[in-house]
Amino acid sequence: RVSAAFASYERWMRDEFEFECAHETARLVGEDNRRRYLPVQMMTVRVQPGDENFDVLARIGAALLAGTQLTISHPPGLELTALTAAKAVLGSPAIPVRFVEESENDLCDSIREGRVERIRFSGPDRVPAQVFAAASTTLVYLARTPVLAHGRVELLWYLREQSISHAYHRYGNLGVRSGEMREPVM
Repeated sequence: RVSAAFASYERWMRDEFEFECAHETARLVGEDNRRRYLPVQMMTVRVQPGDENFDVLARIGAALLAGTQLTISHPPGLELTALTAAKAVLGSPAIPVRFVEESENDLCDSIREGRVERIRFSGPDRVPAQVFAAASTTLVYLARTPVLAHGRVELLWYLREQSISHAYHRYGNLGVRSGEMREPVM
């Protein structure tokens, strides 16, 4: 299941979300309307008691593929096979991942102090009320839907969409770009 998820994440990252891969769906005459995706700058994956190994590994894999600055936060003393494995594999200087053992109160302090831009939980029942309260006062986004193996959906939690519009016509005159193939004018 984890391998299938990583394959899907990799495919969608390559085909849809890579920064250099700007898309223009409409192809309107006289306008360029491109969308591209940028990684969330400070992403926190919060591992909670009761999380499944898939939930932990899939979120970490998606965050790394998206290129975010990743912090993996977990309560003190939490023992999960996936968390232990992630610490062993990602504990090298070559992969910039921070592991933070913090209580819910400490996590709330991190939110209030601006060290968190977005937090990915594994489900809505995993978010403590005090974290909701801290996030609501600072407008930190809490992604809390169940973790999915489909890259087109899961990767969106780790990215920001950017839309860029450029009108190159002047009163209907397309200038040097008049010969481009575009959608028919209606």
